[in-house]
Amino acid sequence: MKTAAAVAVAADPSQRRAKIRYPLAMNMEYQFVGGGNARGGNGRSLNMSSCGVLFKTDVAVPAGVLIVLRIVWPATLNQDVELVLHISGRTVRSDGNLTAVVFGRHEFRTRAVSGTYTTAGAANPEI
Repeated sequence: MKTAAAVAVAADPSQRRAKIRYPLAMNMEYQFVGGGNARGGNGRSLNMSSCGVLFKTDVAVPAGVLIVLRIVWPATLNQDVELVLHISGRTVRSDGNLTAVVFGRHEFRTRAVSGTYTTAGAANPEI
């Protein structure tokens, strides 16, 4: 069943996406891949589909670059372990401080107390 917001995003004829986008506003970090000088920053996701995400940053992110995103997920594992969605992909569109990324790979990881990440569901005695 589609939510009203998802239907509104899908029904907008100006949208170029093949998949339904869901409004998900979550804090995130991003980092460019390659180039020897790793750069990145913080942002906030605006909406997401099964194959892409639109996010907002304070600075412009160029189109056509490989990027890794870490999005703090609103749900928890076993009601007390935070999850982070790790996405690797390519920026396909940039308009000022709005950037669209198509997923290459994605997975959930747990967020340990120390701030490090592990694959979701993996045994980790520190959590």
